[in-house]
Amino acid sequence: MRIVSSLAAIAIMGMPAMVLADGHGGGGNFYAGGSLGYAILDDVDFKESGSNATTKTADFDGSFAAALRGGYDYGDIRAELEIGYRSFDVDSVSTGTNPSGDADFYSVMVNGAYDFDTGTAYTPYVMLGLGVGIVEGNISYTSSDGSTVEDKNFYGVAPAGQIGLGVAYEMNEDVDVVGGYSLLMAPQDETGEDDTIMMHSLMIGLNYNF
Repeated sequence: MRIVSSLAAIAIMGMPAMVLADGHGGGGNFYAGGSLGYAILDDVDFKESGSNATTKTADFDGSFAAALRGGYDYGDIRAELEIGYRSFDVDSVSTGTNPSGDADFYSVMVNGAYDFDTGTAYTPYVMLGLGVGIVEGNISYTSSDGSTVEDKNFYGVAPAGQIGLGVAYEMNEDVDVVGGYSLLMAPQDETGEDDTIMMHSLMIGLNYNF
């Protein structure tokens, strides 16, 4: 529930920027869309519980990613609000056995993109975004000697940034197929270690132009 509330509040805060975009018009158009894809989370360092806690490294399986977006297209430049979700399962923990757990990452980003006009139906783009990331999850494993079971829960909200590139294909004047890569980064210390969460995503989807 607190994640839903946080996302709703952030999205509402971002709406004035989108309204202002319309006020600068100039022959552009609004668009909305969504994408699905595959995401990879880089290894995450975390500290065990207890006074003699040591730093461990968790490795995660690549998994599902999704995003919804709405924005305004000025021509060569686009501004959009994007809400994203990525989910990862724990694959291994350094010097630990029987690892389990997962990490869910939610993001609300304000993106700016530049489109390169090729004079064809294909339009490459580069993108830069800033916003907020929300991460929650659990890491559980057995110590290497089998004597204890460690269980680590974490939750945090932090500023986030992303860069990306891709290409859009114009199916018709209303619908574009969009595919691209993005790297999303967010600092975090909720796992007990000052670290940067880094996620790589390959996604494909559709944009509808109004």
